[in-house]
Amino acid sequence: MLETNSTSGSKYYVPAVGRALQIVELLAQSGEPLGVSAVARELNMPKSSCFNVLSTLEACGYVKRHADQTWSLTLKVVVVGAQAGRSLDVLSFAKPVLERLAHSTGMPAHLALPDQSGVVYAEKVDAPGFIRFETYPGKQASLHLTALARAIAAHLETDDLGRLMDRHQFEGGTERAVHSREEFVKRLQETRDRGYAYEQEEETLGVCCVAAPVFDGGRHVLGAVGVTGLSAQLGPDHVDEIGGQVTAAAAELGDLLR
Repeated sequence: MLETNSTSGSKYYVPAVGRALQIVELLAQSGEPLGVSAVARELNMPKSSCFNVLSTLEACGYVKRHADQTWSLTLKVVVVGAQAGRSLDVLSFAKPVLERLAHSTGMPAHLALPDQSGVVYAEKVDAPGFIRFETYPGKQASLHLTALARAIAAHLETDDLGRLMDRHQFEGGTERAVHSREEFVKRLQETRDRGYAYEQEEETLGVCCVAAPVFDGGRHVLGAVGVTGLSAQLGPDHVDEIGGQVTAAAAELGDLLR
């Protein structure tokens, strides 16, 4: 029988999720397609429950049912695993790059990564001093109000960007913020033309951000590197200089990941 690390004693344990993950692990280890009876027997699971979980995984694109009623994993599992591994690589290489950027600019430096729901802060390095901003790893970065999200969105595939915008509400922020899809698309083109994203007091008055995309070798956007500062630090007179430093840091991180 397949060995599993059960946490079923936890009050938060969801049996259906646990069974789904066990099935994915079993199919990954089997080396060949398996029928429902074989999967149920191996995992000591009711056959009807096993079929229901497999059908759900099929609907989500993670397994495929063959003509002989056996099941195997799809390439979606490989893609998701590769994306997770790439994210871990980004985090391991990003910290020293962010530390140097925070030191050279005197502003906190961030790494943001795309996820299924949009863009999230993944890493942060504070700069010396007493000024702190309410950003932290795991915080959602507003698609239209943050330079980090804008730097990523500007280089997404058209379909991926469209899906993000379809479910996004262009609300909140200050009077400087964009409040429509059409205006946001124009800002994305400005970002591409400039080479970095510039958010000038759009989310919070007195606070500005600059961010640049991080690419892999194939010009696929992996994330974004950026800094956050007061308007006195990141006003129009200083943005090109800081933008150059941020762009260089993003390029450095991209080179490390190739």
